[in-house]
Amino acid sequence: MLAFCQDQLGNEEETQYYKEQALRFDTARRGGYKALEFYKLCIDLARRNGNREEETFFTQKMTDQYERMVKELNEQTLDEAIEGYMRIQDQNEYNAHIRTYQLILGCMLLLLACMVIYYLNRRRKQMMKYFNLQHRIEALEKLENIQDETKALILQELEIAKQIAMLKHTQKEKSEKLLKELDKLNLLKGNKLLSTRWNDFYHHIDISFNHFHERLTRRYPALNEKEVQLCCLMKAGFRTEEIAAVWMQSVFTVHKYKTSIRKKTEAPEAADILVFLDKTLAED
Repeated sequence: MLAFCQDQLGNEEETQYYKEQALRFDTARRGGYKALEFYKLCIDLARRNGNREEETFFTQKMTDQYERMVKELNEQTLDEAIEGYMRIQDQNEYNAHIRTYQLILGCMLLLLACMVIYYLNRRRKQMMKYFNLQHRIEALEKLENIQDETKALILQELEIAKQIAMLKHTQKEKSEKLLKELDKLNLLKGNKLLSTRWNDFYHHIDISFNHFHERLTRRYPALNEKEVQLCCLMKAGFRTEEIAAVWMQSVFTVHKYKTSIRKKTEAPEAADILVFLDKTLAED
């Protein structure tokens, strides 16, 4: 290459020097196309100098280099070499496509794995929410069953109390013998309602009817004790005659307290007091 460059620059002495150096370290076996270009340069220099012998020598060297290159092609023809080269290029292109497809497939598998992990994680969270909700429902059902049982016991007690109160109020003289028998069974003495233990009664009302007494006294603090008792008795299912029997007073007295309740709660005249109270207390 140095000899070629000096020749292009017109430095004949330098060209000759580098040509001789190249010939001393002749590596034509590994020269390839560069060696061919060098031999062409030497032939051209010999032709310009009129040195026929040197021109013939380098022509032979160039021919040997061609033969060597053909031999290095595994003694194949040029067409076969081209075909082999094309096959190699096709194989390389095929391998490049395979690597591209593998990369795409790997990305798709990674994306699929992420989607599966996301789906499983989301499903696990949903299952956890479901189980938690199921546990809460079961707990609420147990609580509801307990409340229902408590409510049933309270209402059963109140029902017995109503019946005893009616007997005591309307059939006092005729039922003295029966009342004595009931006293022996401790139904009258131990009954919380008939012994006027209203705080216990209010507690039972709050348990059975969603804190009815507590919400009533908070919403209408102007109601007196008798009016609160009347509202709670009506909520427990007592009729007017039964309330009169519990109080040991007349039905007229019960109606008088109902009128007072209407005024203090501003309930309409035609409205059912209990329905009105349920509606207004539900707003709290």
